[in-house]
Amino acid sequence: MTNLVLLIADQFRAQCVEPDGDPVPTPHLDALAARGIRCEAALSSYPVCSPHRAMLISGQTPRENGVPLNVNSATAPAGVGLRSDAESWAAVMAAHGLHTGWIGKWHLEPPTAEDEIWGEGRREDGKVWDAFSPPERRFGFRTWYSYGCCDDHLRPHYWATDGGREDRIDVEQWSAAHETDRAIDFLDRHGEDPFALVVSWNPPHPPFEQLPHGVHEELAGRGGELLVRPNVTDEIRAEAERLAPLYFTAVHEIDRQVGRIVDALAERGLTEDTLIVFTSDHGTQLGSQGRIDKNVPFEESMRIPLIVSGPTHLSSGVCSTLIGSLDLAPTLLGLVGLGGAGPERIVGRD
Repeated sequence: MTNLVLLIADQFRAQCVEPDGDPVPTPHLDALAARGIRCEAALSSYPVCSPHRAMLISGQTPRENGVPLNVNSATAPAGVGLRSDAESWAAVMAAHGLHTGWIGKWHLEPPTAEDEIWGEGRREDGKVWDAFSPPERRFGFRTWYSYGCCDDHLRPHYWATDGGREDRIDVEQWSAAHETDRAIDFLDRHGEDPFALVVSWNPPHPPFEQLPHGVHEELAGRGGELLVRPNVTDEIRAEAERLAPLYFTAVHEIDRQVGRIVDALAERGLTEDTLIVFTSDHGTQLGSQGRIDKNVPFEESMRIPLIVSGPTHLSSGVCSTLIGSLDLAPTLLGLVGLGGAGPERIVGRD
């Protein structure tokens, strides 16, 4: 079987890694795509965090997996979250001998009253978003270094594999860089055995201003030039131009973390044995169609990056096959050599 490193960057739209797309420097992702496969028709079937993530993990529809809306959304029923009996591709991989790990944002756990105390607390919107996931609700992931939903990129917190709800780990470091550090540590600990690791970065999700090094020098002051989509509307253009250098700087910084992981695999002699898959849960409008955010049926929200790169014997190029959220679970299983081994309730296709 082949090792797997799945990289998820929240709210990272597909146009950022396309040849004629957004003018943002992504040299490491470009290199991955050049020696791998860039899927140009990958879509978030529900372009908001929790529903896509639940489909990614389970391969089941929102009606079946229990996540029809964002976990903790104001209109979500009480207790909405990934159903405890949902089967996952991670559990299948673990059963076949791969050491599985999840690092970073999860956003599939319904919060309890205790999570208001031990997580990030109650937000200004009156809701508790962050939540601890107990070991029995980690869906096949053995190594755990994660949180529910907290958007403090510069002061993140985590719960580790053996820690309880009260054992929160607080960090003062840009979350994506810290999670990459932990991913490299995972490779040191488990790289000699078959493994499947997910690194789930929260940036470039808002707040856009929380950057590790400030606005990138190639992007500063260029808001108008960066908005190359023809459907950016005048009534929201000023706000979009203000946010564009921030958003694309976060994209560039995520690309830097991708490069660190690629280098770490090479330094440990794991490149030829490991598939790297880069994707997102949804995109962002950034002024297109008169909106800044996501969760709308427009291309900027729905189309996500999907780059598959790995051993040199694999093919390379561009894939135009339509791939939705439900297809990711069976596709991941197929990529590591476990095609057909997935749960019967998976409704997507490899």
